[in-house]
Amino acid sequence: MIEYIVDGVPMVLQNFTLAEARCHGLNPDGSTHDCGLIILDPDFLLCLGLVRAEYDHGIFMSSWTRCLGHNTDVGGSDTSKHPLGRAGDLMPIEGGSMPRLRRICDKVFPYREHHNLFIHCDVRAK
Repeated sequence: MIEYIVDGVPMVLQNFTLAEARCHGLNPDGSTHDCGLIILDPDFLLCLGLVRAEYDHGIFMSSWTRCLGHNTDVGGSDTSKHPLGRAGDLMPIEGGSMPRLRRICDKVFPYREHHNLFIHCDVRAK
């Protein structure tokens, strides 16, 4: 794991916090069960770092590691790479360009799914 401390906050790479990487599952009542699972896959981190280096604006990771329960709760597939730490859903932070982020993700990640508000990226084989 590549870890940095920026202003006292544990970071993965230089632009993503450990908090972003952890599972934030939702209970049926809408509260989070926040099991805290963090899995950092080196191949995913490499691709994520390459995207962030080329994209000149902030990126928000709306979903990264998911425990199996959270993955089931959100309708994730049985073959989802989120429970392995090998997938993430990326969104440009306000003011960023979604089309530009999509182009960069298309160059870097072997597997992508484009959605209106986010780009699902993972490192499964093509």
